[in-house]
Amino acid sequence: IGVAWFDSEEFEADDIIATLAEEDSIAISPLPGTTRRATRYDVLLDGQVLFRLIDTPGFEDAARALAWMQREQPGADQRKARVAAFHQTFAGSSEFVEECELLGPVLDGAAILYVADGSTPFRENIMAEVEILRWTGQPRMALVNRSQTGEHLGAWHAALSPAFSAVRNFDAHAASFRERLQLLALFRELVEAWRAPLGKAIERLDAEQARRLQASAATIAARRPKRADAMRGEVLDGEVLDGEVLDDEVMRNEIMRGVTS
Repeated sequence: IGVAWFDSEEFEADDIIATLAEEDSIAISPLPGTTRRATRYDVLLDGQVLFRLIDTPGFEDAARALAWMQREQPGADQRKARVAAFHQTFAGSSEFVEECELLGPVLDGAAILYVADGSTPFRENIMAEVEILRWTGQPRMALVNRSQTGEHLGAWHAALSPAFSAVRNFDAHAASFRERLQLLALFRELVEAWRAPLGKAIERLDAEQARRLQASAATIAARRPKRADAMRGEVLDGEVLDGEVLDDEVMRNEIMRGVTS
């Protein structure tokens, strides 16, 4: 299962990749055009690949690339072949380097996750990028980053919704574990063949997260000093403890609730 990642402007897309893949080695740069080659990140659990994220460069000249594809006015059933012909013509050349690099994984079967910056105005030239991705015929979902002001979210949603099966807001900096799983669940519904394997991946990631939380809670509870005398008369959450030490199981449950909230 592969998901190719595109960004309209390379702002914080790497942050989102790192968030989903839990990969700290991904280079984060504020400069546009950081990604020049498609880079694959396997999400592993117990040595098994659950799915693969592919970070791609952005489009370099989508309008000119689309014009090349449209020259022969292909019918709807010929558009994917036209995208493949474009890739075959220019791959390895000095022209359309980014376009060929990003289209390669998609033509190999990866689904598309398109990332837009909701804090910037929508630009009409973006539609050339969207149209090329639509011509590939691959399953498509769009994320609109809301980590900044997000004042242009509505315009992005209106422009992207006709071309993508789902358009969602997403904040890489504040995304919870549940929000990340929800993205995987959306892709599970977009691709029939992915329902079973992605469903199992979601179950395994959920179980692993629960194990991590339980381990963290147990570690914190074990480090809590047993100070019944020192705690006599202290107040916790507005209630006098009267010298009683909280039960470890109660402590673990409280920690779990705090971590998962």
